[in-house]
Amino acid sequence: MKRLIIFGISAVIISCDNLSKTESEENKKEKNIEITCPDTWEEYEPSQDELDFEIKNGIVQERPNDSTIQQIRYGKVWFEMINPTKIDGDASKCYLKNYRTDGTLESEGFGIYYEHPVADYSMDGIWKFYSCDESLKKVVKFKNGERLSN
Repeated sequence: MKRLIIFGISAVIISCDNLSKTESEENKKEKNIEITCPDTWEEYEPSQDELDFEIKNGIVQERPNDSTIQQIRYGKVWFEMINPTKIDGDASKCYLKNYRTDGTLESEGFGIYYEHPVADYSMDGIWKFYSCDESLKKVVKFKNGERLSN
């Protein structure tokens, strides 16, 4: 009986010691982990299936609701226009969201455009830029495409 109690206590002590070592090693690993961003759309090399999709469908435009237009590239959302509205003359304004190739949000804010916001837009108002883990990296103010000093 005495040996069984000693064995049980020893097992608990050893498992607690191993657990604290494991947690300590995991904490060290977390501090040294470098989060790398996925490729930008310009650097991205799609798979053959994605290329076939693009050749067949081109850049697809979808409307998930009445106020949002999404541009789908290689089967993934890469650009979103929310509440597009005509303003002065031929110009339009909408809230834009740009995504990375893995679907994480890269930036968002208002854009003023003439033909199409993917090809030709000027940042306007407050823009938010996100790191690879989607945490807010910085907020920048723009006026008609010109960055304002913060």
